[in-house]
Amino acid sequence: MTLPTPLLNGLLDIASNRPCRGLLDALDFLAAEQRTMLWQVWWQIQAERNPSASAHLRTRLEALNEASQHRLLTAPEAWSLIHGTTLHRQGENLNVLRGWIAAEELRAGLDNAKEYPSWSALGDFDGAQDVGIRIPGEVVLDWRSPTALSRLMEIPGTAIPWEHHMAEQAVERVIEGMVLLRRCSSVWAEVVDRLVHTVVLCCDPSVAEATSSTTRNALGRIVLRNPHLAEDAGVIADALLHETIHILLDHAELAAPLLPEPEGEAAIESPWSGRRLDPNTFIQACFVWYGLFTLWLAALRQSLVPVERAMGAIVRRAAGFCAAPSPQERLALYAATVHGVAPELIEVVATMSRLVLAELDDAGNGI
Repeated sequence: MTLPTPLLNGLLDIASNRPCRGLLDALDFLAAEQRTMLWQVWWQIQAERNPSASAHLRTRLEALNEASQHRLLTAPEAWSLIHGTTLHRQGENLNVLRGWIAAEELRAGLDNAKEYPSWSALGDFDGAQDVGIRIPGEVVLDWRSPTALSRLMEIPGTAIPWEHHMAEQAVERVIEGMVLLRRCSSVWAEVVDRLVHTVVLCCDPSVAEATSSTTRNALGRIVLRNPHLAEDAGVIADALLHETIHILLDHAELAAPLLPEPEGEAAIESPWSGRRLDPNTFIQACFVWYGLFTLWLAALRQSLVPVERAMGAIVRRAAGFCAAPSPQERLALYAATVHGVAPELIEVVATMSRLVLAELDDAGNGI
């Protein structure tokens, strides 16, 4: 089974900067159901390994107030912890959860927390005080926690502690980028508010540019590497929307995959980069490039960035949709070799291409 047509169309609406009533509520529900199941599995494993310690820890967790429990249980790092159980990773250490519980106890002023000073799961409390900045909306901006200073699973690059002046530049640039994104679209602002929990800033000396990434195994976390090197707020707005679309699609795929699992090492060549991508990555890339096209189109129409800057970004993001063969033709060629690719998915990609080409045709009249 793959994603049903109404859900595909809803994803296309959001990527098109159009509201889709009820979609985010449905995705919240899917994530909550999956999270509950994963926590149940995780606790069962802990009870088998260390029944006394896990029972004590669960009692402490359930004694937290509702807000503290919600912060901890829904944090991307908590998702990574419990999701590691299903992926046979070393993510089941009780000490990790013990530290997060202690941080919430300390935040609430509970005496029994003093034995285990620690960072919160969200990276917004260091065991003594609130330190996270909430950028416009409710997203936690984290550049000081162990998450921001560690090598993260499935995230490229390294991380070193920020120098103070560089951290200030990075935070300022990210806030500017988030403000620009929200000015471009209330639709995307709501998606960020609902689905993104943390934006982690990493100072990575191994690269000399600003880059971004995310992973479905820490659902709701965006990682920005070297945001202080971004040339303008547009780079950050672009990166934030890029990763938010991945997070949106990852939420949707909790219901069903975009594509059936391929047999062997199937790949589709990207018309944007020329790289051979696995089919799922290819589909997500189509949504991302289309969403970024609409971002810069909105920025241009609202005069939020210089015309030349917007037009250059629009052309680059439209390029793949103008290629031959087109994205939908590439997907159709792949679908002819496997079973189960929904015709509706090919049509959604074709719709993206038609909408991009129509906008480019109107460019001569002033987009």
